[in-house]
Amino acid sequence: MKKRNINIDLIKCIAVFSVISVHYFANVGLYKTIIEENKMYIGIIFRTLFMICVPLFIITTGYLMKNKMLSKKYYLGAFRVIIIYILNTLLDLLPEKINVHLINIEDDFIKTLKSIFEKRLYICTDCDICKTYKLISKELSSINQSKGKNLHF
Repeated sequence: MKKRNINIDLIKCIAVFSVISVHYFANVGLYKTIIEENKMYIGIIFRTLFMICVPLFIITTGYLMKNKMLSKKYYLGAFRVIIIYILNTLLDLLPEKINVHLINIEDDFIKTLKSIFEKRLYICTDCDICKTYKLISKELSSINQSKGKNLHF
């Protein structure tokens, strides 16, 4: 068993802290703020320092993989990452607003869509399309009940 290099772990800890900091600055709007005061320069300096996060991860990964033998298993793992990246990119290219017309907003599928698309998803339950859908659903339900079937639209 190889001895663990504590220095690599320390570098990765710094990188993790830097990633959290970069995302914090993005969420508080530092990247969109116009620099007008001297206090802003401190935030810009920290932001610039924290931008080392991704290069640190790449450098440490390269160091840890320097003796690794490339194999079919390695390339299959890389292929999975590329597929996930492509799917994520396609999701990001979707329209800015997605309208969903439905009756039941408590559906698990809709909850999943909400978690994926967040602010892009608009759920409608009371437009003409939704009202028509509800009417058709009720009519089909009453027809099925009169025939003794449990089919739903």
